[in-house]
Amino acid sequence: MTREFEDTDVRIGGRVTVQQGDDILVDHAENHIVNLGLNNLMIFLAGSRWTNALVSNTFYSNRYYATMNCGSDTTHGTTYATTDLTNKISTAPSIMSSTAVNAQTTTRWVIQYIAMWNPGLITSQVGEIALYNGNFTGPPLRWDYVNTSYSATLFSRVSVADGDFVAFTPNAAQSLTITWEIGVNQ
Repeated sequence: MTREFEDTDVRIGGRVTVQQGDDILVDHAENHIVNLGLNNLMIFLAGSRWTNALVSNTFYSNRYYATMNCGSDTTHGTTYATTDLTNKISTAPSIMSSTAVNAQTTTRWVIQYIAMWNPGLITSQVGEIALYNGNFTGPPLRWDYVNTSYSATLFSRVSVADGDFVAFTPNAAQSLTITWEIGVNQ
């Protein structure tokens, strides 16, 4: 018998804002968390200890390996099984940071990722944007796993094909900033 959850359900979601100077190019687009992202959250929650075999007792969270990329595709939507951008623009952000944002209530918690590309680094049309996080490469839901290599895998995506925003071409004279917020609330 499956028990239905009530008002104590926990929800996770995210939103993306893209800005150039004072211009908002994408305003709080709702993100699509994919299978790899949810799998990593479950492994993190199920784990009791993580050890890096190269540096004793060191664990870097998913956030440590976070990055973002833009892509030019406008026709392929996001599915649960999506593993990468369809047509990735290979230019990495000039600056990437993340921080926990204090919520105004005790029922909402937010992590904010900010990526910034210097002027002229992305000059082609943007039709998809992705957030990548550190990947726990161990077997699913293993409680004690020694990890000797880390990588970043797709956590979440927004795209023109999903109706999240309208394709845009960045102004080459201005930096491009993407703010991605992932929140958990009850």
